[in-house]
Order: sequence, then structure tokens, then C-alpha cells
Amino acid sequence: MPVHRTARLAIVALLSTALGSACVRRGRDTETPDDRIAARTTDVGDEPGLRLVDPSTPPTAAVTKPADPDAPEKPKWDVEQPTGPAKTVKIDTDEGTWMSLDVSPDGKTIVFDLLGDLYTVPMAGGAAKPLSEGIAWDMQPRYSPDGKHIAFTSDRDGADNIWVIPIGGGKAQQVSKEDFRLLNSPAWSPDGKFIAARKHFTAERSLGSGEIWLFHASGGKGVQLTEKPNDQKDVGEPAFSPDGRYIYYSQDTTPGPVFG
Repeated sequence: MPVHRTARLAIVALLSTALGSACVRRGRDTETPDDRIAARTTDVGDEPGLRLVDPSTPPTAAVTKPADPDAPEKPKWDVEQPTGPAKTVKIDTDEGTWMSLDVSPDGKTIVFDLLGDLYTVPMAGGAAKPLSEGIAWDMQPRYSPDGKHIAFTSDRDGADNIWVIPIGGGKAQQVSKEDFRLLNSPAWSPDGKFIAARKHFTAERSLGSGEIWLFHASGGKGVQLTEKPNDQKDVGEPAFSPDGRYIYYSQDTTPGPVFG
């Protein structure tokens, strides 16, 4: 009946008022007036809920689940060994789109990317040979000045980074080790000792902005060469001058802070 519903609402309101005046909310804790006991939101065990704790107890001490010494170590994520169902699909094609390619210094061979793998093919034509295969997405191959190695972008470590592989294939060596600001567009210095690349930044716009960084071909943290103008104006496509003294790059120089 309506009268009973009103009575229930009145009782709930009184209880809420009483609890509100008797308890104080401080972060994850709800303390009693004498500050001796606190109800804290925790994730202990498999079920989240409230626990009565000493307010002086650090929150991390109350919510941290004890480690199980007998629990097996969680395997590190491997791009080449994904979990879940998968199947192999064979593709036989003589054309592709959105491909990157480069010509060897002697002009005899072309290296290109197709569907996340790298291939080489004679300049005169013929069958393409795989340089890299697998689930990892490899792209943007670039010959070293001596023609012995190829720099490329790959997510084989879980994020887009710069890698180098011998022209005959084999084990690739990781150059950059970014795990947040991803790298792409590698470019060799004329002496083959350094690789310039674009570091990608995103904020409001998915395409984001970029900075040019320089890495030693053997790896390392790299050196920042340019600073992104803002979160939307792009910078990219580094290229060395023939004498190696300068690096050219493209930049969105339209007025204002927003992509134009």
C-alpha cells in the first residue's frame, strides 16, 4: 500500500542520515566517530567488498592479496604464441597495396612488406622470397648503406619498435625498446652506424604527432632530435642528407593547434 511504501522510504532516509552523521568517508575508508574502526573497500580474495580494518593500516597492506609461492609463474606475453583459437590461411598473390619497399645499394634486389611479412625479389623479376615470417607485423624495410642489413618496424616484442635483420634472414636484433611511444619509419645514416626514426604520440587525435629520434644501429635508449609541436601537428618521415650532417623530415606547419 502507498502508506507502507512511504513509511519504508522515511525509515531509509532516517538511517541514511544517521549513518552519514556517524561515519566519515576518507578515500577508500568509512571511519566511525572515534576513528578506531574503518570499513574499507578491498579486493582481498576473489570477491570485492567491505572489511573492518584499523584506520592506521596502509591501504596497500589491507588490499594486497598474499602471493602463493606454489603458484606457477605467469608466462610472458609472446606475439608469436597468442592464446585462443587460430588457423593458418594460405595466400597466393602477385600484387599488394599499402606496401613499403626499398632498393638494395647495388640496384639488384627489392625488399618489400606484404601483410606483415618482409620479402625480397630480384629487380629483374621472379618469385619473392620471405625474409621474415610469423604472426608479428613487420613493415617499412630499409637497406643499410652497405647492403648487408635491413632495418624495419615490427611489433614482435609487443609494441612497434625498430629492428635490424641480415639480408639473408635469420635472427633479428632489436634497436629501440619503447613500450608506450611507438616507433616507425626507420632511416639509415650514410655510414650505417645510426638509424633515425619517428616516435609516435597520441592524445585527442588518433593519428597524433611525432618526434624524430636517433638510435645507434646496435641499440640503446636513443637521442631526441626534435620536439613534437603539440598533440595534433604531425612530424615524421626522417631522411639523412648524403653527407650525413642533416636529417630532413616532414612537418604539419598549418596555423593553430588543431590538425588542418
